[in-house]
Amino acid sequence: MMHEGIWVFGDHRNYYQDRVTLQLLARARDMAEKIHTYVGVVVIGAGVDEYCMEYTAHGAEKIFLVEHESLREYSLGRFTGVLTELVRECRPEILLVPGSDFGRLLAPKVAARLGTGASSDCIALDIDEEGFFVQMSAVHDGSAVAEILGREAYPQIATVRPGVYRERPHDYSAKAELVRVDVDEGAFRERIRVISSSREPAESGGLEGAQCVVCAGNGISRGGIKRVRELAALISAETGCTRPLVEKNLLPHDRLIGQTGKSVRPELLIVAGASGAAQFTAAIGGSKCIVAVNRDQHAAVFGHCDIGIVGDADSVIRRLIARLKK
Repeated sequence: MMHEGIWVFGDHRNYYQDRVTLQLLARARDMAEKIHTYVGVVVIGAGVDEYCMEYTAHGAEKIFLVEHESLREYSLGRFTGVLTELVRECRPEILLVPGSDFGRLLAPKVAARLGTGASSDCIALDIDEEGFFVQMSAVHDGSAVAEILGREAYPQIATVRPGVYRERPHDYSAKAELVRVDVDEGAFRERIRVISSSREPAESGGLEGAQCVVCAGNGISRGGIKRVRELAALISAETGCTRPLVEKNLLPHDRLIGQTGKSVRPELLIVAGASGAAQFTAAIGGSKCIVAVNRDQHAAVFGHCDIGIVGDADSVIRRLIARLKK
C-alpha cells in the first residue's frame, strides 16, 4: 500500500504561547509542494474545535479529529495508542511531532509500535532531489550535523524544537477537509490515570518568540551573569545561555539555547563569550542580526555573526551597559 501525506501532531496545550505546531505546519506545506502531497494535522482531545480552525488557518489541508472525553487531559499512554492506530490505518508518509517535553516522549513510543524510526530534535527538515525526506540533527555533542534519510521504513517520524521555523500568516479564508475518526476505546486504557494537570507559569517570557536576546557563554564569569541580565533589561531582551552555564547552575535549563535547548530567531542576538559549537549555532541561524563577543579571534562563532568583537566579554558588556545608561 502507498503512503501519502505529511502529518503534524497538533500539540494544542498552551496554544497561544506555544507555536511549534504552527511552525511545523508551515514547513510541512513547503515540503508537501515538492512531493505533491497534502498536509494533515492530528487533533486529539475533547472540545478542540477551536484548534481545528486555527490549524486550518495556518496551513493544514486535512484535519484528523479524534474526540473523546477521556482524551481531554494529555496522557502519554492514551495518546500513544490513539496516534499509533490512526497512523497505521491512514498510512502517512511523514509524521512531524513538536519537540515539546510531551512530543519527545510521544514520538519514539509511536515509532516503536509501528516498527519505524524517529529522529529527535531536528534542526532542519527538507525533501531532496529524489523526493526523500531529509532530517538534519546535531550529533557528537553538537560537533557535527548528521543528515538522516529514511528510504524504507514508514512513516518517517521526526521531532523539531520550537523556533526552528516561522509560522504562516493567519489565513481567514483557508479551508480544510475534516475527518472525524472513531478509535477503539481499548486504545485509551493505561496503567496511570491523569486526575488533573496544570501548567507551571514561566518566570519570564519565552526565548523562542523574543525580539531581542542576550546569550551568555562559558567566557562570562560568575559575576558577569548579573551584568548580562542588566544588559538584557536595558534593551528589553530575554536572557539565554550555552550548556556550560547550565551545568555550572549559573542559569536554569529553560534559558538554554542549543540543540538540546531552544532555538531563537530574534531581530537582535548578542552572544557574549560563546565559542560557537555546532550544537549552539544550529539554534541561532534564523536570527536577523548576530553580535558576537569573544577574546579568541579564531572562535567559530565569528563565522556565524554579522558583527564580531574580539575582546573580553565581561569587559565589553560592562562598557556597553555604561554607554546605554548615558
